[in-house]
This record gives sequence, C-alpha cells and structure tokens, in this order.
Amino acid sequence: MNDSASGGYLIPAQTTPAEEDRSLDLLLAGVVAGISGLDPQWVQPLWQSAPAADPGQTWCEVGVTAQDADVNPAITHDSTGEGSDRYRRDQHCTVSCLFHGPAAKQYAQVLADGVWVPQNREVMGRLGLACRSASAIRAEPLQTEQTWERRYALTLVLLRSITRTYLVRNLVSAVSMTHTDIVGATSN
Repeated sequence: MNDSASGGYLIPAQTTPAEEDRSLDLLLAGVVAGISGLDPQWVQPLWQSAPAADPGQTWCEVGVTAQDADVNPAITHDSTGEGSDRYRRDQHCTVSCLFHGPAAKQYAQVLADGVWVPQNREVMGRLGLACRSASAIRAEPLQTEQTWERRYALTLVLLRSITRTYLVRNLVSAVSMTHTDIVGATSN
C-alpha cells in the first residue's frame, strides 16, 4: 500500500478523469466527430497511418499536443476513515485537429463554430471539458507522391479539471515536549 504511513513518495490512489494518452485522444475524436458532423470512422487519433480513404473522402486527425497545468492546485484533507488528500487543478489541453480532403476547410469551420454552441458546450461539459479558445484555420497542404492534398489545421484549447486522491493518513496522536526558559526568575 502506498500511503503517508510508509514515508517516501506518494502516487495517486485514484485519478478523475482517468482519460489520458490514447483514451483521451479517442474521447476527443468523438467530440470532433459529434460537433463537425464527420462520420466517426473518419476521425482518428494523430500519428497513425492514414485511413484507407479515396481521394474524395474528407477525414480528420485529432490529438493532444500539449497539456499545461495551472500553478495553484487546491489540496484539501478528508478526515473520513483513515484520511486522504484531494488534489484538484485545472489543465489546459492543446488539441490539434488536422482535416484532410476536399471538404477539409468546411468541416474545420463547422468545428470552430460548433464548440461555442450552447448545446455542444453542454455535452462537452458532461465529458468534463470546456472550450477556452479556437485558433484561426490554417492551410497546411500536404504533398503525397506527385499530388498535393488539401489539409487544414485548427487548434482548440480545452479546459478540464483533474482530481487525484492521495492516501495521506490522519494524524491520530503525537508526542511532544515543551521546554520553557523563564527569564528574570529568581530563587530564594
């Protein structure tokens, strides 16, 4: 067991949300598909082989390219049971969305606009996400073999709250000694 009674480093006993790495990329792919209107099979995590799409198919790559934590996490102690510390901080996730194909710019624009629609924001909120910003849409054509592919990039900055529980146990007793020097005391 990893708790404060053993001394040394502590690792979290629980983390919410648990999505990181590939599971976070897949969650974000679902958000992009839902808001942009692209079929989910054509939205995939970054850094994978391109899907077997015909040149007339529009598709998107999405993934977290940076995560930045706020500088002031909140740490609260829960004295229930043996005790634990709850660590909470906000995290900004920079999400790169690369749209490929003949309608790439159109889908990028729909996503850029759609992240601000209240109903979409509500669904994102239920997933623990909030949109902080959407960048300008940038043309980033890609040369493949002898031809140029239409590709547009959109960067979203999403905010999510991270909570980790550490097993920092309650202090049940302590032994202490106090020494007092009395200045100016005289003995008779």
